[in-house]
Amino acid sequence: MQVPDSDMQHNVLIEAVENHMPQVIVIDEIGTKLEATTAITIAQRGIQLVATAHGITIDNLVMNPSLEMLVGGIQSVTLGDDEANRRGVQKSVLERKGPSTFDCAVEIISRVELRVHTSLEATVEAIVYGRSPKYQICKLNEGVLDATLQSDQIVPDSFVKKSVTTIEMKNDHLTPDKHISKDRLCGF
Repeated sequence: MQVPDSDMQHNVLIEAVENHMPQVIVIDEIGTKLEATTAITIAQRGIQLVATAHGITIDNLVMNPSLEMLVGGIQSVTLGDDEANRRGVQKSVLERKGPSTFDCAVEIISRVELRVHTSLEATVEAIVYGRSPKYQICKLNEGVLDATLQSDQIVPDSFVKKSVTTIEMKNDHLTPDKHISKDRLCGF
């Protein structure tokens, strides 16, 4: 559906759900708190969502007060002395409020490279707790899709065990490791 005025995108989204009963809605640019709230409402109705939101990385989305609710929201929690000592953290920590609206997320690094977070909730939790999120790098090299599972370096090497698995796709077949399907890999 056309959105004549970008300030009314949330109304057009609700109209699409109410009048057309779609199975999937594609949203170009969720940019405001109202649009994010509408996306959450649509997802709670069981409609599949595909959406874009601008930021440099997932971290930008997590820390954006208008959009952070899309990834479950972030809240400051005060821990008791025993719990803070058990976790080895300060008494005030950030935690995710609830479930993410989206199962996965894709960061567009360049025209030929994507960073795929197959579990957005796990990525957000890693970011909030200062750990290294795991993701797949998908690159298009001369018509061949290569994917590498890896994690960002957020904390010193002594705290992170970097796990890297390389998967190469040729003619829709993974070699040699076939445990990840093409659909799960990048959605191409």
